[in-house]
Amino acid sequence: MGEDRNPIEKPSLMKYVLVILILIVIGLIAIMVIMKNMDKTGSSKSEAAAAETQQNVIAGEAAESEAAQAQAPETAAQTETAAQTEKQTETEKETEDPALAFENHSYEYVISDCTWTEAQKRAREKGGYLVNINSREELDRISSEISSKGYNKIQFLLGGRRDRDGRQYYWVDAEDHFVGDPLNESGSWCYDVWLDGEPNYEYDNVQEYRMNMYKKDESYWVLNDVPDDIVEIVPYYSGKLGYIIEYDHK
Repeated sequence: MGEDRNPIEKPSLMKYVLVILILIVIGLIAIMVIMKNMDKTGSSKSEAAAAETQQNVIAGEAAESEAAQAQAPETAAQTETAAQTEKQTETEKETEDPALAFENHSYEYVISDCTWTEAQKRAREKGGYLVNINSREELDRISSEISSKGYNKIQFLLGGRRDRDGRQYYWVDAEDHFVGDPLNESGSWCYDVWLDGEPNYEYDNVQEYRMNMYKKDESYWVLNDVPDDIVEIVPYYSGKLGYIIEYDHK
């Protein structure tokens, strides 16, 4: 009976071995399928990440472009503002030019036989100073105003003088300090406005160290040097004298 069991037991063992082998193959196939699916999933995630990165780059470039466009008008506005500031500065410089500075000034014409020293004091008490004429344009304006008031026969004291021992005439401010360049030297705008032969510094041994202006031959205005008290030296001029006060309005 022992010999009869062996043929039956051998086929049964082989069957189990085959089943195990089939299960192993199926397991290997399942593992390969799972790994393949994992590779696909990883690849998809990488592609998605790359796409997202590219979108971020594009979005960043777009943002930079918008920022540049937004900044451009501001830069243009700043440039325009700078140009306006420069233009305003140039305008201020032009206004400070002696040929145009009188536009910010006004003048008062006073008829009086007073001395130059008295006229200077009165002008200062009124908040002004004896007139300084710094250009041909200013002279034209003043002479036009004089004519409009019918004062063409009046000799007007001006805010100009020299030192008693000096030879150069200057305009003076309200405190009687010299300002600007000499008025009776070549290069001065009024060098050729002086009466011929003037300044001559004295008359009949009387020192002339003040300035006035009058209309020569009813045709044009000239500058002249005169003594401090004209009427005392030449009584004829009584009633024909005056002075001009200048006021700043800045």
